Amino acid sequence: MIVAGPPWFKSADNPRKTLFANALAWVDHFRPRYFLAENVVGLLGEKLRGRHTGAEDGPKNFIKSGYHKFILRALTGMGYQVRWAVLHSGAYGIPQTRRRVMYWAAQQGVKIPQFPLPTHVIPSPPHNPKLVMAVSLPTYGKVEVIQRIGGCAALAPVTVRDAIDDLPGFHWKDPDTPESSSRLQMKLKLYSADIAYNSLSGPPDDVPYASKPMNEYQRWIRNGSTTVTHHQTKCFGSMMVKRIINIPDRANADHRDLPPDLAFRSFISAHGGAPRNQEYRRLFGRVQWDRAFPTIVTDINPTHKQGQVLHPKQRRVLSVRECARAQGFPDTCVFKSLRGNLKDYHRQIGNAVPIPLGIALGRELGVVLLKARRSANNDGDDEESGWESAESA
Repeated sequence: MIVAGPPWFKSADNPRKTLFANALAWVDHFRPRYFLAENVVGLLGEKLRGRHTGAEDGPKNFIKSGYHKFILRALTGMGYQVRWAVLHSGAYGIPQTRRRVMYWAAQQGVKIPQFPLPTHVIPSPPHNPKLVMAVSLPTYGKVEVIQRIGGCAALAPVTVRDAIDDLPGFHWKDPDTPESSSRLQMKLKLYSADIAYNSLSGPPDDVPYASKPMNEYQRWIRNGSTTVTHHQTKCFGSMMVKRIINIPDRANADHRDLPPDLAFRSFISAHGGAPRNQEYRRLFGRVQWDRAFPTIVTDINPTHKQGQVLHPKQRRVLSVRECARAQGFPDTCVFKSLRGNLKDYHRQIGNAVPIPLGIALGRELGVVLLKARRSANNDGDDEESGWESAESA
């Protein structure tokens, strides 16, 4: 079996955009029994330069959803059965609104796995509840994410509070506040965040939890751990730190709530002070306790497109451990970096498939393999069972 999650880049000139084609080349070479691939939903609408049969040549001739069609054509051309769908991570017990397109492929003559049915109600982001339910494509119309009838499921959605409320709290220090300030009398510890690049801010590793597990997700995510590691944040310049700690600790707060001396003029239009672009409204945004995390990205920066990266109540950005919990990494997971900086940790976390989603997909493969084994046993041919054949693949 081959499992692939090639990085995706919007720029047509980026040579790394061909990495999905490289993964297909490995499939063509090894011809595994099963192939599973994951990517961002933006791939579905990506145009591909070329022309349909009978179309006129021209510099503006692109195939709509061409990259998606190329993947399907390549796999079916190799003789594989193919199944694809858009999955929502929140439907499988992750406190995150992450959507991804998945491709299952299986050789002819073996049963292709199904996509897992949701176990949790899909959480909705506060800014657009309809966003998580469908992906609009130029050739397919709207592609709905897999969900149960009526959006119902056995379990309630996992929220930000469910995921991180038991972790020890801390604030960033105000760079302009002296040590004797009353701010230092707050209950939560304070750490400097306006220090050298590649430095980190937060409590040391192996600190105790703030409380006992308060829900099933916290019990599961601890995985037997008794202390917390990687509960630190990246550091920024003094002005960035001052802006972050001055965002009000309430729901939907973002850069528009900053005092005038800290406001971003480049984000505000000259007409009435309204945001020039709807994407700007979530910059320097706080995640909400009773909602899900937005998609966890590879760089926690409040000025980026996905800038909703501030803790719901504490004056700082999300820590490495909080991002890891949003992706379903157990607390016993230790991240490594040859350079020893947090950017590598965030890249490992943001590029990963959420752990519970991977488990759900693996179970569907296990169902197929077990059925093949039982069928072979019933025929009295254990050596050619699906289980053993899959191991050899």
